[in-house]
Amino acid sequence: MILNPNTTRLFFVTLTSLLFLMVFLALIAMNTITQDILLFQKYYNILFYFAIFGVVVLLFIVLFNFFKIREKVKQKTIGAKLTWRMIKVVSLIVMIPSLLFYFFTLDAINRNIDNLHTVKIEETIQDTIDLSNASIETALLAYKRRTELLEEDILIAQKLKQNPVTLLDILRKRANAYELSLFTYGGQVMAMSTKDNFRILPTRPNKKVNKTSVDIIKIDGLGSYIQVIMPISIVNRQVKKNILLALYPISEKIAILREKVNEAKQIYARQDFIKEPLKRTFVVNMSLVLSFALFVTFWVVFRAFAKLVEPLTVLSKATKDIAGGNYKIKLDKGKNDDFGDLIQSFNQMIRKVEEASQELEEQRVYLETILKYSYGVITLDEKYNIKFINNVFESIVATKLQNIIGKPYKTLTKKQIELEPMVDLISYNFQNNIFRFKQEIVLTINGDKHFIYCQCVPLINENSNLGFVIVFNDVTDLNKAQRTAAWGEVAKRLAHEIKNPLTPIQLSAERLRRKFLGIMNKEDAKILDKSTSMIMNQVDSLKSMVGAFSEYAKSPKLNKELLQLNELIKQTLTLYENINFIEFIEDKSIPKIELDKDRIQRVLINLIKNAIEALYNTDNPKITIQTKLEKNKINLIIMDNGGGFSQDIKHNMFEPYVTTKEKGTGLGLAIIKKIVEEHEATIKINNENNGVKVVIIF
Repeated sequence: MILNPNTTRLFFVTLTSLLFLMVFLALIAMNTITQDILLFQKYYNILFYFAIFGVVVLLFIVLFNFFKIREKVKQKTIGAKLTWRMIKVVSLIVMIPSLLFYFFTLDAINRNIDNLHTVKIEETIQDTIDLSNASIETALLAYKRRTELLEEDILIAQKLKQNPVTLLDILRKRANAYELSLFTYGGQVMAMSTKDNFRILPTRPNKKVNKTSVDIIKIDGLGSYIQVIMPISIVNRQVKKNILLALYPISEKIAILREKVNEAKQIYARQDFIKEPLKRTFVVNMSLVLSFALFVTFWVVFRAFAKLVEPLTVLSKATKDIAGGNYKIKLDKGKNDDFGDLIQSFNQMIRKVEEASQELEEQRVYLETILKYSYGVITLDEKYNIKFINNVFESIVATKLQNIIGKPYKTLTKKQIELEPMVDLISYNFQNNIFRFKQEIVLTINGDKHFIYCQCVPLINENSNLGFVIVFNDVTDLNKAQRTAAWGEVAKRLAHEIKNPLTPIQLSAERLRRKFLGIMNKEDAKILDKSTSMIMNQVDSLKSMVGAFSEYAKSPKLNKELLQLNELIKQTLTLYENINFIEFIEDKSIPKIELDKDRIQRVLINLIKNAIEALYNTDNPKITIQTKLEKNKINLIIMDNGGGFSQDIKHNMFEPYVTTKEKGTGLGLAIIKKIVEEHEATIKINNENNGVKVVIIF
């Protein structure tokens, strides 16, 4: 059976309390029996060993509690340090006056015991005893002399053969004795005379008598008497000794006084004999009482402070639960005291903390969502060391930067040299004490140009600077979209402005040819033919350019349908059957996807056309078209070995009017990119293997 901890604690508290009570009663008994020598000799050792046992057990309990508190202090248990400090304070408060009282009391007891057994008191008692004995001895000698005077009368009466009984009656009355008895030497009664007529048997001598002896005896029922026993010579056939026993009445007060004096002498002698043991006994008793009192005090202090810090333990556990995120706990108020009020306030605080925690959690989730999915963020402390970098910023710069947290922000350039423009921007503003700024910079990351919008604000709390927050927004796509829209508007206006005069110019040139070419002389006709032909050819060229402008500017609705990309490529390649250096590698596992057939064919034709044009004057020209499935994405790859393009135009080659061809409009790749993005796909162009590699990912 497993006992409840509270039940076990109550059991030990009760057992300890009973032990306290038993030891306390034993100490009282030890103190009481010191007043009675007989009780002291009979029971003191038993009570002493029991008290020693009890005090040792109490010492063990106190030491156990001491070590228990020390262990709790080492384990940093809540309330243990307070308990330990208070125990030390109580120890000083209790032990110092207790020890002072102990030593002063022992000194007083020893001096009093010594004063009770001084030489003067001993001499006084002895003088009193001597005086009493002298007075009694005088009386005894008188009675002895009185009795010795009777011997002659008894001898004369024996010679005259007088009746001994009658003789003893006469002698008794004359000697004023209570009783006269005559015995043979062997102890037989010869005659008896007594004042008490009801006494039949005389008082017998209790010893053999060789000479006269006098003593005071006590006869049961009669009181105290002076007894004189005297041997008497008898003359008959042989000389023998008879014994005369005389009893004389004595004052009861004198007898009692004599007994008391003798008893006092014996008591004093016994007390004088046990003076040193008595002093040791008082020392032991006082030591046991002091130890008992101190141990009880310490035990009560332990129990009191255990109860006192119990609410602190409960509060400590509750604070740990709260620190762990558990705000649902509610403490029992318990007693209506200060701790009860504290616990009630604690419960109210928990409710408020829970509400605030919910609000903070909502704000945290909101802020985390913003930091995770919206903008790149770097926070710096007041010494310009990096405190935080979010994932978005790492995505923008395409580098993991968590290992430089805690280091100066200039460490960013050591991690990635392309971030130098950003670091220079921050350094310039900080050096000029500009802590609020916003500016757009251009970073080249992995060969791609990115437009980054930077904004910095200081973190200020009660006039103290806590650091800085720098927000980065990659506006490359927005920038490109704005430029594309701007170029679209320009193309639209150019197409409108150029298209209007082209038809009249072309018609005028044709009319001049029809009217004057046949009637003019050969020399003039040749000039006219050449001029009008050039005009019409340039008009056709301008019409093509206007068509390209219109194609770039307009945003036609896509007509998507589920198509197999491989089949669409094969259909397009039929236009180039006469070209033998085009290779198509198809991945037959790619699935059908939704595509606008005409516009994707336009993309394919433009890319193949660009590749063919790049292969002019190239030995062993080759164009490879490939499809493959990677990570559930369809990759369309077009590669050539035409030498590639200049790195100078890599970052803006998809922008309108950017071209390396002499007669190019610069709208081909811009239109291709626009069509690809309309299909929610991406396009990448890089130099690879002495040529251009175009990858479109659907």
